[in-house]
Amino acid sequence: ENTDPVCEGDKIYTFTYTDCAGNVSVYTYTYTIDLLAFTLPANGFMTVTGIGDVVTPTPPTVVDNCGVTLATPTPDVSLTPACNGS
Repeated sequence: ENTDPVCEGDKIYTFTYTDCAGNVSVYTYTYTIDLLAFTLPANGFMTVTGIGDVVTPTPPTVVDNCGVTLATPTPDVSLTPACNGS
């Protein structure tokens, strides 16, 4: 038996058989763990009437397919428009 993979990889079980004559044969069973990609919710948006109405949005909580909550990302923020824009 090998060490469990941290995220993806192979989990291998090896069984060694030996008969009374000393003949050895090995049987191996392999699980390949391939984590599916996680899904994000749809992008958010809001229309406001001025820069004073803009606040940093709360990012969604994202859970991978193993039920593990992913770390909250650090936002990458665009420059503030002079008058109107995104």
